[in-house]
Amino acid sequence: MSFLILSILILVFSCYIRALRWKYILTNNRFKNIHLLFGSVMVGYFGNNVLPFRLGEILRSYSATFYCNISFTQAFGSVVLERIMDLGFVIIMFFLILPWFPIELNNITFLVSLISVLIISFFLLIGLTDYFGFLTKIKDLSVFKNKLTKKLINFLEVFLKSIISIKNSEFNLHIILLSVILWIFYYLATYFVLQSFSLDLGFISIWLIIIISSLAIGIPAMPGAIGTYEAGVKFAMVSLIGVASEKALAFAIVSHAASFIPFTFLGAIYFFLGSVKLDDLKNKDVIV
Repeated sequence: MSFLILSILILVFSCYIRALRWKYILTNNRFKNIHLLFGSVMVGYFGNNVLPFRLGEILRSYSATFYCNISFTQAFGSVVLERIMDLGFVIIMFFLILPWFPIELNNITFLVSLISVLIISFFLLIGLTDYFGFLTKIKDLSVFKNKLTKKLINFLEVFLKSIISIKNSEFNLHIILLSVILWIFYYLATYFVLQSFSLDLGFISIWLIIIISSLAIGIPAMPGAIGTYEAGVKFAMVSLIGVASEKALAFAIVSHAASFIPFTFLGAIYFFLGSVKLDDLKNKDVIV
């Protein structure tokens, strides 16, 4: 039980690290109160755990809009960038451990490679759009002069700028360092839950569980990734590592609960005590 409690404490503190990294990603809003950003992070987790399709990311962005006096588009762009950074770290770790894994992971390698191509294509598209000023040229066309398309283009402009701004940030070293610390915390949290089941897995196997579970969580599906997380972890432990099916499923359920329960509880507190109200949404332009 002590290992499980330690894992929960590490996971909760990792949310503070995530909030601190978010502060540095918001390059034009560097002096934000970390407690408020932490609250927005927890509101996002609460939303992801009670709403389907990872809609908590939108809830988190709205929360930051009112907590930190930035536009929804800026906040949402920073959240998208943060999630892409997390995915990038997962991809890097996968290819680092791949040579040392005892069995071939052809299907997973293909999936990770495909995701890598999509991420590179995404940033390439953003870079070309910014370099050639496509949105500015489109905005000047008469067909895009109506109110709806103007608002859409303004949204895209601010969204792209919020992502591109990271290349000129003076805090890139802070962001990289905090990202490494964040994933070390995830490794330790996974390790301690494994210890609570007396599962003594190696360094490579633990990272494989983290990588597969991270990919499973990223799938927009049921609230809290219920089902997809357990399926991903069980697949990794049974098919790739060789853990008994019953023990793998028990670990998957408990490790999921170690984050799901405290994140939902803390997120609910921040949501109900200081979240966005419908009246606020009506009275404030949160898009740009």
